[in-house]
Amino acid sequence: MCQSLGKVYLCLQHYRDALIYQKKHVEHAKDADDLIEQQRASTQLGRTYHDMFLSYGDQNSVRNAKKYWRCFGFRW
Repeated sequence: MCQSLGKVYLCLQHYRDALIYQKKHVEHAKDADDLIEQQRASTQLGRTYHDMFLSYGDQNSVRNAKKYWRCFGFRW
């Protein structure tokens, strides 16, 4: 559920709401000890922060995107 809501808010460019649900998705995946779902959730968080950077030019968003993408070996 959190994954779907996060994606919807991302598509609507409601980034703060998207982050709330995507972070919940990460927590649920960690609680379930599901590495695949953790990767999926982290990738989505990275994408949201990247989109925030493209929209606002906020350098903190770039750092956050890299943080979530690097945790599973993605390269910027």
